[in-house]
Amino acid sequence: MRQRRAVLPEPAYSSALLDMDRKEKLVMLPGISCLPVGTLAVLVAALTILTPSVASAEVDLEWRPGNAATYVGDSVGLGLFAVSDSAELQSSSGLQIVFAWDAAHLRLVGLDPTGGVDLSMSGFPSSGDCDLNEADPPADGDGFYRAGVLGEPIPVPPEGVLLTTFVFEALAPSDDPVTVSILRIMPNGTCRTMVVDGVVPGLEVTGELGTALLAIGCRYDEDCNDGLACTVDSCRNETGSCIHQPDDALCDNGLYCDGSETCDAHEGCRDGVPPCLPDLFCDEDTDGCVECLAFGDVTGDARATLEDAAAFEGCLTSPLGPTDPSLYEWSCRCLDHDEDGDIDLGDFAAFQIRFSAHDG
Repeated sequence: MRQRRAVLPEPAYSSALLDMDRKEKLVMLPGISCLPVGTLAVLVAALTILTPSVASAEVDLEWRPGNAATYVGDSVGLGLFAVSDSAELQSSSGLQIVFAWDAAHLRLVGLDPTGGVDLSMSGFPSSGDCDLNEADPPADGDGFYRAGVLGEPIPVPPEGVLLTTFVFEALAPSDDPVTVSILRIMPNGTCRTMVVDGVVPGLEVTGELGTALLAIGCRYDEDCNDGLACTVDSCRNETGSCIHQPDDALCDNGLYCDGSETCDAHEGCRDGVPPCLPDLFCDEDTDGCVECLAFGDVTGDARATLEDAAAFEGCLTSPLGPTDPSLYEWSCRCLDHDEDGDIDLGDFAAFQIRFSAHDG
């Protein structure tokens, strides 16, 4: 159990203490300069007022869910409780908390004071040092809450006292527990959680801070929509859990040459791997891999172009050239018009006709 001290201003001693008769007998106190005996009683009283108070106990803050298991569309009540961390009854005049929740699975609806203590102030301030609340109630997953009383402080027993209830709506099921946390301080350090003592003004008595774990299940198949077009989403009613079954057929674009698409349960459709080796062309009409899509088309763009014509220089042989097409460089195989096993001027003449037909 930690001890916390209030931060108080430096003592402003009365000038009367400084002007007293210097002839009075002086005494020594540990850590204090010599003082006249007549001043001792006055100083003890002054120290009683000015010395910072020490908290002998602290006040913990925790969430207590109305129901730890819930379903999509249900309201979820989280009671905010103040709890004495000792067997003694404590008190508090006010508190502020920084809290965070999973906005993808929960929506903060507001506060329900039913059953809680009578608070003079309770809500989500729209301005101040924190600037966390972009709306009332906040909706982006983090927020700032402040509460306090006028008059009698809030009694804080060891079994806890309900301050108010935070009401959320369950938006989506989750395979893992959904958390709602009370944060000690924001990462940027601009705002922190604090509980103030009910007796000593300004004394901070913040203790341990709690986190709630909620299970959100499904009732219907539509509760399980994961946003991926290729998964078949369904709800397992007996457990309230979702099933997301990948279906590769839902990714198929009907094309052969770009490969077979597949469905990933977390990422959705993935592109397929082209089926043809680098030295072959893919023929979409036949769903096959071929050496040539058409005579004279070395580049595979379905046209006879200057780039294709340039290939002839390296491919021309003679009637005595290689008669086995497998001995050609792969790009030459598309230039043997008469398929006689060599590439000669007769093939070049046929290419000229094809080139003229596709020129421009």
